[in-house]
Amino acid sequence: METGDLLSVVIPTFNGARHIHTCLSSVLSQPIENLEVVVADGGSTDDTVSIVRSFADDRVRVVEAEQRIPIERNWTQACELSHGTFVKLLCQDDVISVGALAHQRELLIQNPRAVAAVGPRAIIDDDDRVLMARRGARGLSGCQPGRVVLRRTMLAGGNVLGEPSAVLFRSDPLTRCLPWSARFPYMLDLECYARILQLGDVVSSDQVVASFRVHRGSWSVELGDQQVKDFCRWADWLIDNKLIDVRVGDRLRSRLATRSSAFARQIVYRLRVK
Repeated sequence: METGDLLSVVIPTFNGARHIHTCLSSVLSQPIENLEVVVADGGSTDDTVSIVRSFADDRVRVVEAEQRIPIERNWTQACELSHGTFVKLLCQDDVISVGALAHQRELLIQNPRAVAAVGPRAIIDDDDRVLMARRGARGLSGCQPGRVVLRRTMLAGGNVLGEPSAVLFRSDPLTRCLPWSARFPYMLDLECYARILQLGDVVSSDQVVASFRVHRGSWSVELGDQQVKDFCRWADWLIDNKLIDVRVGDRLRSRLATRSSAFARQIVYRLRVK
């Protein structure tokens, strides 16, 4: 493996003591060489940092903020601290699937025009119970232009690409598009994706690459209405700024799909999440 293939997993944390051990274990147990892990703590008042330090692994660096900082600033700081050619931002509650890092890195190596590799993720609850074994990346197999993928995401009415835990970025385009922005607070990931995907392709495979955790306190369950509003604002921003190639009726199709997708998602979460 060449030194230029260093892969960085950055984990922004804030009061994540409950799941950070599971999260970090899923990274450090990956069968992969040339790995660094950056944990950027945004001012936790629980045991998050002490749990991370208990791993005593040379691949892990911990950076602590002196006071609480906004989520978008912590995400940006975590990425800026990385040294890898490839970067994955892993949320503190989530889990990386076995072999996923090496798999997604190889996808990017084999597809030099791709700026991001994506894949399906599972949905789990607070107790690691699987709510959905496979979600996302539908219709994205192979390598496709970023703007095409963005339009497909908009028309799907939801985040087809997945949360950052399911995405591996090439570091150069990611760095060019920092900082992460709270322009649409509940579409923090999609706002940045839209800028990055102007710079190249997206490559995907059918392999489940991560598990995204939902719980009663998560945005995905309790703030559905605000998510819908922010997705619609994000879609308008794409269209108005010509970040996608628009066709007649796209805005209306996106609105209808967004409402439908949100309704279905909330039913599933409210029935299954304890």
